[in-house]
Amino acid sequence: MTDHRKRSVARQWLLALGVALLVGLLSVGSQAVLPTGWGPSALEAALQFFVAVVLAASASYITTEASNRISNPSVQDQGSSAKRPSKTFLRRPKFWGFLLAFTTVAICSIYLYRPLLPPSLAGPEHVGGLDIGKYCTSHGFNGKYKEACYLHVEEEEICNWQHKKTDWKLEYTDPKDLESGICFDDKGRSTKKGIEAMLAFCQTKFPQISNITYEKRTEVFRWHCEIAFDRDVICISQYREKELVAIKDEKKDAWGCYRPRKL
Repeated sequence: MTDHRKRSVARQWLLALGVALLVGLLSVGSQAVLPTGWGPSALEAALQFFVAVVLAASASYITTEASNRISNPSVQDQGSSAKRPSKTFLRRPKFWGFLLAFTTVAICSIYLYRPLLPPSLAGPEHVGGLDIGKYCTSHGFNGKYKEACYLHVEEEEICNWQHKKTDWKLEYTDPKDLESGICFDDKGRSTKKGIEAMLAFCQTKFPQISNITYEKRTEVFRWHCEIAFDRDVICISQYREKELVAIKDEKKDAWGCYRPRKL
């Protein structure tokens, strides 16, 4: 093989590699136009994988053909007028050029477009269930209510704390209105005042929690000291492991703790 021929072949392979890398990036980016959320995640992943393979194969074929014609046009011209000696399929340069281009595009797609990885590899690893109730009780609350840890506020405790007494009680003038509570002593005397400092009361119960708040829960007709919880924080606290995240299993309608996979 002459030096000119060697340089031509080298340029051909370099051009095929460079163009394949470029088309690989474009094929990966084109995945963004695929719709998501229209069906099961497994079906969406299968469609994305199929599109990536078709793009990679098409890009590989185009770049190989283009590089052959651009790098060595004289050979293409001669081939149309003269017969070439027959070669086996595996000894044809076009086959190896296509294989190199396809492999390059496939590697780019797998590395840059990670959702194409099988769910067993790309998805987070399940660590265990999420016990919100245990988390709440371990911090001094009664349990979980909706999206918060809660503490039932005892009526007598409110009046005694607010008026610095020991025998006062709270009674409601309107059985349907939590704001209508009035404090009475055991002899029926009243200040004609109800609950005036519920937030301060909750803060005395949980001085270590700066974001404690209170709510009047008409569903159970009780005052609550409450704090909103973060499920990710509960997972980390429950399993003593950083970077855990809480994910809901829609099929089971239950939350669990997961460890993100590092790819």
